[in-house]
Amino acid sequence: MENSLPDVGYSLGNAPTHDAQPYEEHLMLDVECLGTRPGAPLGALGAVIFQPDTGKIVDTFYEKIDFETSVKAGGTLDAATVKWWLKQATEAQLQMVGSVKEGTAIAIDDAFLRFGEFVQRHQKSPRSGIKHWANGANFDPGILEEAYYRMDKQSPLVFWKSLDVRTIVEMGRQFGIDPKGELTQLGSPHKALDDCMLQVNYVSQIWQRILPPHPRQYAWPQRNNR
Repeated sequence: MENSLPDVGYSLGNAPTHDAQPYEEHLMLDVECLGTRPGAPLGALGAVIFQPDTGKIVDTFYEKIDFETSVKAGGTLDAATVKWWLKQATEAQLQMVGSVKEGTAIAIDDAFLRFGEFVQRHQKSPRSGIKHWANGANFDPGILEEAYYRMDKQSPLVFWKSLDVRTIVEMGRQFGIDPKGELTQLGSPHKALDDCMLQVNYVSQIWQRILPPHPRQYAWPQRNNR
């Protein structure tokens, strides 16, 4: 199934001008689902590989998932969330009603296979993982992890590399930095890839303005052997 991919290779925000080691790649995650708790059926999965130090978009991923296949895999619909989706924009709704039979979505196991391949291309090793962000580190990653578990599969995202968009937004506001409140939504709200792109934008801006504009070197404190 063809992904709707924006142009890649451009920067968001102000890139540092210093000479540095290759910039670290992070992953921004967004899942759209028919529930708000682990066990919710997935309707769309979006991700963006980006460099928070520069705002550069390296790669993107987007798949519409036939949520019927997610229900058959053990997902549980939430009536209140279904009602909420009925009030959203048409473009956002359409990603949630794709069908394998009609060729407008893929089955959840195929989506997970493709997502795993996408993540593997950008992490050093399965053990090391890749730092990944979500607008609620206990929401999107938790729902995704539970979906993998129900299907007896291992998520390609490791829990110890999970980062929270809401936390860095709050940190930025404490410094008077609030690009989230100033930016216009890119694309359609609640469309998985569009939400990722917007979050990459303001996370990168906050990251660059909070962190020093020079290579960061970390040193362990000397151990007291007494």
